[in-house]
Amino acid sequence: MKIKGPGGPTTPPDIDEPGESAESGKARGPKFAERLHDPAKVGGPSGPGGPGAADPIAAIGADLKAGRITPAEAAARVIDLAVKGPAGALPAKVQAQLRADLERLAGEDPFLRSKLEKLGVPPRDDDA
Repeated sequence: MKIKGPGGPTTPPDIDEPGESAESGKARGPKFAERLHDPAKVGGPSGPGGPGAADPIAAIGADLKAGRITPAEAAARVIDLAVKGPAGALPAKVQAQLRADLERLAGEDPFLRSKLEKLGVPPRDDDA
């Protein structure tokens, strides 16, 4: 007795446009890009993408370009955002350790160090 295989390949359904197929009609719901850029989903109501919220990184960049702060102050503000923002609910001792670790990492990591030097932040005295 011979067992027959599943057969040859079948042709895929005709697709008219991305997100639309001949069998299902239009795709339902928001597209991926719409969901990705939905302000309510990025950072929450009080986060960087929330309603009426300003982007704190853009504000730091604007202050830096306008000359209101130095590159070193801009780097310190970014670290402040990391410590006071997502880690704001942590105990003060943990926040202090996080700040110290981020500052150390910014000075030791070659990638971060090169980014800071491009901004104009001179190497620390203990780096030389």
